[in-house]
Amino acid sequence: MTSVYPLHVVAGGSSEVGRIICDGLAGRGRRVISTHFAHPPSTGSAIRSIRCDVRVPAQCESFAEEIFRTESEVFLTYLPSLKVDRVTHRLSADEWLRVIDVNLNGAFNVVSAFLRRMRERGYGRIVLVGSVSGRMGYPGTAAYSASKEALRGLSRVIAVENAGRGITANYIELGFMKVGMSLQIPEDVQTRIKSSIPAGDFGGPESLLEALLFIEQAPYVTGAGISIAGGL
Repeated sequence: MTSVYPLHVVAGGSSEVGRIICDGLAGRGRRVISTHFAHPPSTGSAIRSIRCDVRVPAQCESFAEEIFRTESEVFLTYLPSLKVDRVTHRLSADEWLRVIDVNLNGAFNVVSAFLRRMRERGYGRIVLVGSVSGRMGYPGTAAYSASKEALRGLSRVIAVENAGRGITANYIELGFMKVGMSLQIPEDVQTRIKSSIPAGDFGGPESLLEALLFIEQAPYVTGAGISIAGGL
């Protein structure tokens, strides 16, 4: 029996946020396939994980081909993130390129491979997950912020190019979360950041899960930027 829901493909599902999202989607009755780079995530047994280096276009093509061999309706969420904490004048070219390669080039590699196949089938959901850092301009995040904010423009262009083809593309701007990278920030800095957030605290990844489920069922929502940042 064919599922009434699209297959959810979570690129970067091995991250802490990714694992929570994959498990949450599966818990809501969605079929989920995630990607990992080094080690498969410890998610539920119902979630399949496939190794894919998003920096390598050929691997992204092979991954997409495997997915669409059996699927016609796919929801792609792009989560992979790499961050180097360095003020701009001390950031090396290699560090800059390393971050851009995962956060932005990787998004293009995966999305372009999936998008061509989505267009053939007349259905697709694409979500690129960015960061509030791109809009706020936090010190030491030049490469990270630039790469994440670029995803906003990429999602908008994809949305316009594919309007009317059954394909939506949206950008989600993620704020400070109670898991993942946010907890690597020194505690005193965390305290200062929380005081600047109208909601008064870091958020839970469950809000991202709910946003994905909303987008899944909202075909007229495309080219949008959704902020999950507690009012920042």
